[in-house]
Amino acid sequence: GNIIGVLGCYEDITERKRAQEALFESEARLRTVLESASIGIGIDLLDGRTVQANPALQKLLGYSADELLQMRFTEYTHPSHSKIDAALFEEMVDGKRNFYQLEKRYIRKDGEVVWGRVTRTLFFDMEGKARYALGMLEDITERKHAEESLRESEERYRNLIEGSLLGIVIDRDGIPIFANQAFAEMFGYDDPAHIIS
Repeated sequence: GNIIGVLGCYEDITERKRAQEALFESEARLRTVLESASIGIGIDLLDGRTVQANPALQKLLGYSADELLQMRFTEYTHPSHSKIDAALFEEMVDGKRNFYQLEKRYIRKDGEVVWGRVTRTLFFDMEGKARYALGMLEDITERKHAEESLRESEERYRNLIEGSLLGIVIDRDGIPIFANQAFAEMFGYDDPAHIIS
């Protein structure tokens, strides 16, 4: 009954520990990117339910992370864009496209409408099966407002020029590229297109 020795078994787990450390570092880098990115980033399940939303996405849409995790992306998409976005998402999930981009309107929690340019792509597992969708959302509201202001300004200018009783012509190197109706009539034409080469 006396102890005459000790038998020990050792297993080298160095590689496993290195793999765990590498995974931890990779996850930490990903977390840092998500948390500090200036664009909205969301990760969705393949049915459209959000499973992760970074602070920029929360700020843009006005919802907390917990609120976004209770929603599908179609719920905060403006009704005029929800069908096309859902159809593109379904095509991506079905393997008909690798990614898509779309400029669309969103409805914030406070009811304000904002414009975003979304880029969506899929995450695949080791077997190549799609698991998640990554959505990156850039706020383009200011650009859309500027484009609308420019369109309105151009329309006012066009109406002013075309409706003027004074004959107006614009030329490039002596060749007319635009003439209003009054200018055409000054030269006996019914349509300004007859003057423009």
